[in-house]
Amino acid sequence: MGFDWGVNVSVEYNLPLDESLWQGEWGLLDLTLKVLRWKPAPPLPGELASREVGGRDGVKKQRKKAAQDEKGSSGSSGPSGPSGAPAEDPEVPPWPPWSPDEFTGRKKELADRLEYLGENCCFVGDMAPVITEAFQFALKDLLGPDQSKKYSLEMEDGGAYGEADEGAQEESARLIYTPSLTRTMGGMDVGRGGVNVPWGVKLTPIPRFSAAEEAEARVTLIKICKEIFGVAPTEEPAWRLATCAHGG
Repeated sequence: MGFDWGVNVSVEYNLPLDESLWQGEWGLLDLTLKVLRWKPAPPLPGELASREVGGRDGVKKQRKKAAQDEKGSSGSSGPSGPSGAPAEDPEVPPWPPWSPDEFTGRKKELADRLEYLGENCCFVGDMAPVITEAFQFALKDLLGPDQSKKYSLEMEDGGAYGEADEGAQEESARLIYTPSLTRTMGGMDVGRGGVNVPWGVKLTPIPRFSAAEEAEARVTLIKICKEIFGVAPTEEPAWRLATCAHGG
């Protein structure tokens, strides 16, 4: 049958996302739907006043109280699926029913694709185009149309026959400060695979940023992780060499 393969290499200022975000039977589908639905949280009742009176601490108290009230009113009903409904199987809960019709325009097209993938396959490589475009919608709502162009989500799957070398992962997702993204802008096709570097020797400069710009990128990457994905990062934003080798 042959062996298809590919290698991608880049240097970038990025923030890795913890793989627990998309693990589980429906993890990748759930994460994509969550990003597709994401909207900035509206101010809670009294939050604007808290901002004026208590500043950040006042806002935190408002949100903490709201979370406690919600938890107290929901009670405990045993194991549940991603939608909060009782799970049929505690180990493999069903993906909750939903409809692409809750979206319009381009989001509706992405939702249709998501529904198809949910019924047929669920691999990072197949889902990546959907979730990365959905992420850009959320990013525009969070940062505005101009700032959102400076950040992107990259999802890749690597390894061969279900295995990756020591220190590498089979799946990875990361947030990237796009102006830092450095590739050689070339391609080398060999047989049934290729590498994103050109034949020959090429010296590609790596961009340099001021301390202020890098500090702003760091703060924003962490903000995106917390706001859109709802988790604190497990690693720090940093310059990294990113490689992905896949085959099968």
